[in-house]
Amino acid sequence: MNNLAASKDNLAALRANIDSLVAEGRLDTVGVAGGDFNGILRGKYLPAAKFLAEAESPMALGDMVFVLDPSEGVVVDGPDEGWWPVSDRGFKEMRCLSIPESFRLVPWRDRTALILADYEFNDGTPVDAAPRRVLQRVVERARSLGFEPMTGYELEFFVFRETPSSAAAKGYRDLEPAASRRQAWSMLQDAQDEHLTRHLQRGLEEFGVPIETWLVEGAHGQFELNVPYADTMCSADRALLHRFAVKELAEREGLLATFMARPPGTAYGSSMHLHHSLCREDGTNAFSDPGAPDALAGLARHFIAGQLALQRELSCLFAPNVNSYKRLLPGLSSGPIATWGFENWSTAVRVISSTPKATRIEFRTAGADANPYLAMAASLAAGLYGIEQQLEPPPATEGLAEEVDAPRVPRSLEEAMAALDGSAVARQLFGDHFVDVFLATRRGELDAFQNTVTDWEAERYLRAL
Repeated sequence: MNNLAASKDNLAALRANIDSLVAEGRLDTVGVAGGDFNGILRGKYLPAAKFLAEAESPMALGDMVFVLDPSEGVVVDGPDEGWWPVSDRGFKEMRCLSIPESFRLVPWRDRTALILADYEFNDGTPVDAAPRRVLQRVVERARSLGFEPMTGYELEFFVFRETPSSAAAKGYRDLEPAASRRQAWSMLQDAQDEHLTRHLQRGLEEFGVPIETWLVEGAHGQFELNVPYADTMCSADRALLHRFAVKELAEREGLLATFMARPPGTAYGSSMHLHHSLCREDGTNAFSDPGAPDALAGLARHFIAGQLALQRELSCLFAPNVNSYKRLLPGLSSGPIATWGFENWSTAVRVISSTPKATRIEFRTAGADANPYLAMAASLAAGLYGIEQQLEPPPATEGLAEEVDAPRVPRSLEEAMAALDGSAVARQLFGDHFVDVFLATRRGELDAFQNTVTDWEAERYLRAL
């Protein structure tokens, strides 16, 4: 069920499940949480009995969670009009609305479960700018066109033989990677890292995030655990929980996992590749056309064209942090250039059409640091825009995308913010309110960076100048 309002049947089933777990002595605490604009899981824990008393809306949360930055600072300056959490108004209280199908036990914690929530204010007004609601509206748009959007994701991440405290003590420099060698897809290297990868794989599966494959990636200490495709809302929920689980499971082993776009001292960055397809009411894949020379339907070409046309304007949603643009550099297979091709990893959009069922469009520009709801919303909305406008893509790229004369993503967060701010299409797709609120959060991030003297600046200028 993907509706924002939980049905009575689903709530009844949720209560019965919790009652049973409590009676068996397997549960006494429930965490209620949702993702903020940075994709960080924020919420509260409460006794299972208290949750059961008001399962539909078990608790309240201050809207301050949406103006906290990754270092727990509060972003003060928001848009001139509309909703924005501010301290001099005391921050507004939000009702947390349970999403029953997201309920799961947290196997590494003692008798604890977690459930995701959507938000509305106490007067019943929805928090429309909340990332999950933004994606829900895009999913509903796809359904209005007669399709159920399906999405798979690939999340790359780094693991260091550090704790949060040891990394901070080092000034986040000279961090020791969990793997001693760079050996992508190496079965030997995976054997050496099996204690970690199996720990993460088992933990995720017990947490309700199924794992399809796992592998050692191309940089020291970089890994990837892939999840089967599902309906888009389910995949976005999984991706949010996936990041939370990997980080917490790693820390319980005395390690530090990060989905930062490009950590210090690393050769490559971490991506969140998004695999999209559209399912018709009869269950067939709308992107597949076995009769076409390349087995790709015209609808899929429109979808690709929309993604390429809006890649630059929406890049702030795929690369939302200052560090994101250290990943989007030439030669890193990160999809910074508006190109597409069949099985071409250098392009921003990669088409896989080996079988009708597996035909899909992989969007490669999003970073692992992006909010999963917003990255999926932007990628899917751009494709739907291409379908609605009947856009046609340029010729498929057969060689290196870097050799193609095509638009590229911005080179900085500041440039990306300007592109989003000035995009009439983005404002049409997501609404002025969301765009202005999201940009305000990014402006806070950029201001924090511009007000900080970095190690690079000190090393380069302190003695020489």
